[in-house]
Amino acid sequence: MKKTDKKRKEQYVASAKLIDVNTVVCEKLGIDPSKVSWDGIPTLNSLREIPGLTAENPIVVTAEQFILMTKRYDQSLCALWLDIDFPVMEAALISLNVNNRPPKPRICNSISASMSSGKFPLSSATIKVSALHQLIDGQNRFQGGVSSKTRHVFLVAFGEDPDAVLSIDIGIPRTANDMLETASGS
Repeated sequence: MKKTDKKRKEQYVASAKLIDVNTVVCEKLGIDPSKVSWDGIPTLNSLREIPGLTAENPIVVTAEQFILMTKRYDQSLCALWLDIDFPVMEAALISLNVNNRPPKPRICNSISASMSSGKFPLSSATIKVSALHQLIDGQNRFQGGVSSKTRHVFLVAFGEDPDAVLSIDIGIPRTANDMLETASGS
């Protein structure tokens, strides 16, 4: 290596140390840099401290806050874990559930019973709100929550492309046999 190339490399390395990307990322996320693993990836424990980033630390929202979030986060696709009580679900159904197909009463009743008994599973299946502030996926889960008068933690995606509704629930419905096979692992 030429002397000038070596000197340039040393200068580059020296300047790179001035801007520590991990420190910048940690500052933006509010993570203590000491909680970042050696490879620069935040540890799961440090991520759990950030509200809304994990199911273990959801953001508790009021109805007004939820509706405001649909408007604030409409410019880009993002998702947050939210702890949603049934009045919030009801407000979302009233104000955001427009141009949607009718809810499925049998499914809503099943979800309501599952929520009432505390057996409704925590899942990464998102409640989806479009960039036009419309509920495009999750109306049956929200209706189940309203009927059961319970709260639940959901992963809520904001800013969805309004055309995404055309690709939601278009597959073949699961039969009872499908569910039994899935549950038994066969």
